[in-house]
Amino acid sequence: MKFTAIILACIFAFAAEAADKKPAAKKPAAKPAKPQKSIGELALDEAKAADENKDGKITGTEVTALRSAFSKNPKSWLYIYDANGNRLLDDGEIAGIKWGPALAPSKPAPSKPVKPAPAKAAPKKKK
Repeated sequence: MKFTAIILACIFAFAAEAADKKPAAKKPAAKPAKPQKSIGELALDEAKAADENKDGKITGTEVTALRSAFSKNPKSWLYIYDANGNRLLDDGEIAGIKWGPALAPSKPAPSKPVKPAPAKAAPKKKK
């Protein structure tokens, strides 16, 4: 009889302890990961950084800036434009780097006065 009482006391103690615990708080749903840029996009971003006048082409002093950036950074992504693999960007290779110019801010369309639609005549009633 004492054995049964001890077993029942243990069961009630564990049940009471479990009832005192609060349920675990739910974690907020994880945000979806941002898509990572491809190597081509990373290289194009480096080339765009050298484009000072934002015309979408590497010209003039920008060529010198791009070449020095490529030679100074051994981990540069610009290596994908180095077609002959000599670790130097030649004129032809730099000419092949193209993208669209940065978009200028759009101008609002001129506002036109709104003309009311002509009223429709009421349908004729049949007699």
